[in-house]
Amino acid sequence: MTRIFKRGKVWYIDIRFTNGDRVRRSLNTTSKKVAELAEKQTAVQIAKEELDLTNFRRISLIEFSRKYLEWYKVENSASSYRDCFNTFKSQILPYFENFYLNEITAEIVETYKIKRAQEVQNGTVNKVLTRLTHLFNKAIQWKYLKENGERFSMWIRRSIVTAYKKAGVDHFSLLDLRHTFASHLVMDGVDLPTVKELMGHSDISTTMIYAHLAPDHLKGAINRLGKRFQKRHKLGTVPEKQEPE
Repeated sequence: MTRIFKRGKVWYIDIRFTNGDRVRRSLNTTSKKVAELAEKQTAVQIAKEELDLTNFRRISLIEFSRKYLEWYKVENSASSYRDCFNTFKSQILPYFENFYLNEITAEIVETYKIKRAQEVQNGTVNKVLTRLTHLFNKAIQWKYLKENGERFSMWIRRSIVTAYKKAGVDHFSLLDLRHTFASHLVMDGVDLPTVKELMGHSDISTTMIYAHLAPDHLKGAINRLGKRFQKRHKLGTVPEKQEPE
């Protein structure tokens, strides 16, 4: 038997097995629709005796991508979903469609990165890597993988350390790359909700620290306000005060 319940803003699932065992775990979502979908899928798997919480399920990247995009569509805006869908369709699936999730190693991702860097801009490659990392994290949460990007992240860290030491750069960390990534997104006109999703921020207030990097946008808002006051002044709403001679 299964049921879902809410703690704070997050939905959980309560699973009771016929042998008396009971498991409660977070569904890592604030959406009731996603929680209900997860409950139905879990109930079906239990009925088919396919659910084993101690084992991890083998699944192809294509099949898991469908599940991931279905979840992403509910959790995000329509524009963000379209961007994510297009990234998978044009950048990820054509290269990784024949792989199972557990077969995608750091070496395979690096080979992809080198190949694509010769064809598209670095920003496009980084965007794909961000999407893949998020997808793998979800695969772990949903018990399709035992480990991620942790091993991949460590490999990236070692590569970066080697690179900045050769360049003679002091005091560098992966966090600097995150800040640079977010800063350039905002300066290039990407909206803050999209930056929030790409950065993995849980709250938009965290992303707002980059808002000052959008000067054209802010200047435009101020100019619109200024034009409004100028219009009112011309209509005589705010008469100009005459200074004595």
